[in-house]
Amino acid sequence: MNKQTTAVLLNLVISLLVFTLIWVVLKFVVHIESNVMLIVITAFLTRIICPTITAVETQSGAQIQLKSIFSKKVYLINKK
Repeated sequence: MNKQTTAVLLNLVISLLVFTLIWVVLKFVVHIESNVMLIVITAFLTRIICPTITAVETQSGAQIQLKSIFSKKVYLINKK
């Protein structure tokens, strides 16, 4: 499987899990009744929390990384 595809699928799975977790918390713990507000708040928080895919050009070639604002560590997808 291509490294870019692996990064996108990993990011999608993480985003889906985080979205579901935040949605359950907001729906059943905080009791937000408006579905529109529930989805907007959940999507916004998921976008902030989940890592983003970045491509960095190095001397050895392009590297695909997952980078989060909550972690100083950068996760390399195509580490050699």
